[in-house]
Amino acid sequence: MTRSRSLAGALAAVIAISLAGCTEPASVPAAMAGNNAMDMPMPDGSAVDMAALPLYPGSTMIDLKIMPHEVDDMVDMAFDSPADPETVRAWYAETLGKQGYLLKADGSALAGTDAKGKPLRIDIQPAAGGHSTGTISKG
Repeated sequence: MTRSRSLAGALAAVIAISLAGCTEPASVPAAMAGNNAMDMPMPDGSAVDMAALPLYPGSTMIDLKIMPHEVDDMVDMAFDSPADPETVRAWYAETLGKQGYLLKADGSALAGTDAKGKPLRIDIQPAAGGHSTGTISKG
């Protein structure tokens, strides 16, 4: 009986110590504090600010690829939007245009440069239920 109690006590102590760690908030690197994003270094020494690329309201990011070893296609972010492609394209042209991006229609896409002159392309296609899907390629 004593052995069972001491094992139970030891087990309870281990569980209590383990759970104590769960009550502490996770530490967040300074680069991520406040905006849930961080700069990603690129081969040319510049940084891609992941928070600088807005999503159309109500959209969800469905994929993110960061390729710092390739020169032409550094960041690809795929998304699903609750609006048709024309509405999403117009929103991006207006929203990013106000931030100094130079974008022109290129078929079903917008193509041009960001405010720093880096290449940017936003491909947008129709999807089921009146939605659209797209890919933002930056770099």
